[in-house]
Amino acid sequence: MDRPGFTRSSRTFAALAMVAVLMAGCAPPSRPTYIHDEDGRIVIYHGVNVASHAKSAPDHLSWHTREDLARLRDWGFNHVRYLVFWEAIEPEDGVFDETYIANTLERLRWLDELGIDVIVDLHQDLYGQRFGSHGFPDWATDDGGREYVPKHPWNVNYFQTSMWGTFDNFWRSDEIKARYVAMVEYLMGKIEGVPGVVGLDIMNEPWPSYGLLFERKFLSGFYEDIQAMRRRNGFTTPLFFEPIVTDTMVLPSTLVFKPDPGSVYYPHYYDPFGHEGLPYGPLGRVLLGATVKQRVRDAHRFGTALMFGEFGIADTTSGSGAFLEDFIALMNEYHLGWTYWSYDKGGPSSFCLVQEDGTPNPKLSHLVYVYPQRIAGRNPDIEYDDTTFTLRYDPIDTSAPTVVFVPPSLTNVRVTVNGAATDYHATAPLIVHAHGADSSRQELSVQWQ
Repeated sequence: MDRPGFTRSSRTFAALAMVAVLMAGCAPPSRPTYIHDEDGRIVIYHGVNVASHAKSAPDHLSWHTREDLARLRDWGFNHVRYLVFWEAIEPEDGVFDETYIANTLERLRWLDELGIDVIVDLHQDLYGQRFGSHGFPDWATDDGGREYVPKHPWNVNYFQTSMWGTFDNFWRSDEIKARYVAMVEYLMGKIEGVPGVVGLDIMNEPWPSYGLLFERKFLSGFYEDIQAMRRRNGFTTPLFFEPIVTDTMVLPSTLVFKPDPGSVYYPHYYDPFGHEGLPYGPLGRVLLGATVKQRVRDAHRFGTALMFGEFGIADTTSGSGAFLEDFIALMNEYHLGWTYWSYDKGGPSSFCLVQEDGTPNPKLSHLVYVYPQRIAGRNPDIEYDDTTFTLRYDPIDTSAPTVVFVPPSLTNVRVTVNGAATDYHATAPLIVHAHGADSSRQELSVQWQ
């Protein structure tokens, strides 16, 4: 199949591959700061994006019922990245759609009732309405009168002069950026204090302006403006921030702003070959490892926790299973949370989590596994082999328990806590361990066949 855009990017991939090979030899960085809950427990999120369908839906809401979302809990997912759109929030300048917000809040309540935490994501792709896409409203679009003719595949449209010029006008316009900040202020006011909402993703995959040093000259200041608004209002919802979308692979972020306490660095990762339908192989594995190491280094520099907000691959891509295994292994190594793209219905050539008839996609076998959702302690060690999971940690002074998810599909499950066998029932797939007054290092082990 002809895949325009990949050939255009081949030199870039080759250059990044050379950088990756050099970085692969560097000593691995230590783990970044953890996300903590209100009880002081370490939180590790396994989640999904909800959902790509909302991009094209007339009401900008996804197809999911409460029962559809309940399936996520059964699969062990404890987090959703929930897509919202500026064009849906503020379809006219200064006019906010209260019906859309009410429908959104209803779905956030469903997720909270199911015990699933939410990061609200302000999503854009290809800027917005003017380009037959979604995100920015038409009234906030200055395309300079440039002609736009859509091309295939969709992502090559980012390189059109009309698209790049529109983003350039946004980043250089204090007026339009101020309108974005005002919209974020409105949205944060609506989600502030909503149970289960643990963060706001400021902007999905920021596309740069013309010229060099975009993150340093434009994106850093934009994030600082959002933070200043948050402080001014006394909002407590943490901010999740992304690097420039072209930092998806290998390259270090050049953001220079100082994130507020509690902020989370929230990059994405897609294999550059697999994303275009080409095989995932040894070079892809090197790129993946080097990129994750670099994101960890970035997070250390920012002084924040790190979590991956998007990753995915189509079943029809050669090596797709190996990509998922390699990605998950790195997430486990660095104790990182992740969010799969996305909880949608689709065929094997899509990234979707369920098939057209709603049955689970086989890729779930890579995403559903034993893991600690919340750790009531510090200095955790987490070990995996083919049939064993072991968690060790120094307990903190809290009555809140450590929680470990065990897939109900596992057979002959045996659980030990500090060397003693404990009851386990597959009908209740969460292992809940409260250490009580015990201040010694804790060990929880799960074995299966």
